[in-house]
Amino acid sequence: LLTARNMIDPIFQTDNYQLARKLLDGAVLRHEAIATNVATNTVSLPMADLALVTAASPSTVTVGSRLTYTVLITNNGWAAATGVVLTDTLPVSVTLASASATQGNCAGTSIVVCNLGTINNGIGVRVTIVVTATAGGTIGNMASVSSSVSDSNVANNSAMVSTTVITLWRLYLPLIVRGLSIQ
Repeated sequence: LLTARNMIDPIFQTDNYQLARKLLDGAVLRHEAIATNVATNTVSLPMADLALVTAASPSTVTVGSRLTYTVLITNNGWAAATGVVLTDTLPVSVTLASASATQGNCAGTSIVVCNLGTINNGIGVRVTIVVTATAGGTIGNMASVSSSVSDSNVANNSAMVSTTVITLWRLYLPLIVRGLSIQ
């Protein structure tokens, strides 16, 4: 909530309400006259609403195989989100092969941090993280997004996806040829 106290010049009679409505398209404005030549305008500025969705492909892999995490960050709010940062904490049992984004840059090894800059309202940014599975079991990948502006719904700023990693065992059987055993 932003509060501004404006002096109204009696010679230059500007309607502060109309002026503020033109300047802050989409904002909610309440105008209260305090005195003849003093007015207070309370402006509720539109906020960003970053939302994050994550997926893993394929959903089941074998040890030594590549796994791709795709993270989509969208701004569902009315205002641009500036200083957007994605933080993706990789499972212990993977190694990072690559990380890229449709805007900005990504860096890291066990924690990938992508500086995505500004995401305007209605716009989405895709981050692709490719890893190699190093151990079997069920692994979880956690991603979260933040920005330098207020977010109207922080409940949708993080997500987790699970993947099953299968360990393949090699079984060596002896070859028997006419009664001879060769190993």
